[in-house]
Amino acid sequence: MGPEDFAAKLLTTDAYTNPSDDGDSFFNQIQSSVTAVLDELAPLQTRTKRRGKRASHWLSEAAVAAKHTDTSTIGAALEAIRSRE
Repeated sequence: MGPEDFAAKLLTTDAYTNPSDDGDSFFNQIQSSVTAVLDELAPLQTRTKRRGKRASHWLSEAAVAAKHTDTSTIGAALEAIRSRE
């Protein structure tokens, strides 16, 4: 499958075999023809990227708690960590 296949398929579409006289209609013909040929030759493929659970086993309990609180309590959590050291 290459550019030649794409061109050959476009030559069989209405935009080439029966072009519209109106500019807007001709634009719509070209757009739908190119889209249809691309969908046939190179269909859109979606992929799902799976992400694992982030490991936090190396964090202390206070650090994990600090991650789950709003920013106003982070200072208190940091003080708790420092006081343990």
